[in-house]
Amino acid sequence: MGFSEPFGHPALQGVVLARAADPLNGNVVGVMERAIQDCQRRTVKVPYKFYEQKHRLEAELRKAKRTNRLQLQFPNWARISLGN
Repeated sequence: MGFSEPFGHPALQGVVLARAADPLNGNVVGVMERAIQDCQRRTVKVPYKFYEQKHRLEAELRKAKRTNRLQLQFPNWARISLGN
């Protein structure tokens, strides 16, 4: 289960897209965490589904570390290419 379409209000989408453009954006969980922190500072509401997906990815990463296998399903917004 992932994000097949844009979700959340425009303020949240803007924060997530801005964070996805960060130089260290290869870490999707890190991008999500920084976006959550940015939203909290700006009093922008973060939907439960966003937290749920972040926790799912974190669980998959923990499992992958234990089994040395990594098969993540990233949210669609994590696959975007900015400017290319």
